[in-house]
This record gives sequence, C-alpha cells and structure tokens, in this order.
Amino acid sequence: MRDISEQQIQSLKDKGLTCSKLNNLIQKQMQEARKARDDAKIFRNFGINSQAGLQEKIAKAQDDSASALRTIRRRVCPLK
Repeated sequence: MRDISEQQIQSLKDKGLTCSKLNNLIQKQMQEARKARDDAKIFRNFGINSQAGLQEKIAKAQDDSASALRTIRRRVCPLK
C-alpha cells in the first residue's frame, strides 16, 4: 500500500473513522477470506477447479484488504 499522509489520516478521523471501526472492518475481511477458502475447498472436493481458483483469488483479495486496513490502523491508532 502506498504511503498515507498525515493529512489523509486526519481526513479519515474527521470523517468518523475510529480504532473500533477499523478493527471491525479488519475482522470482517478476515472472516470473508476464511469463508472464501472454505468454499474453495468444497469446490475443489467436487472437482470444480475453476470456481475453486476464483474463490482462492477472492480470499487473497480479502487478505490484501485486511493488510491495507492494518496499515491504516497503525497510523490512526498508535500504540500508547
């Protein structure tokens, strides 16, 4: 993820972004990634490899999204 400026961080805070909201978003992305991986296993078990591959790509995208949100969280919610 590209660097995020202090101005962008302040803008997110001004729009109501909180540590709690970020944590909830990260948790949701991780749950969606797990679900996509579980779905991929099911499709693979039934020999539907093209759909399994798609589900794995969805899981990777969800992981990437969670990672980006963690980066933002580190800037918005500095450790005390």
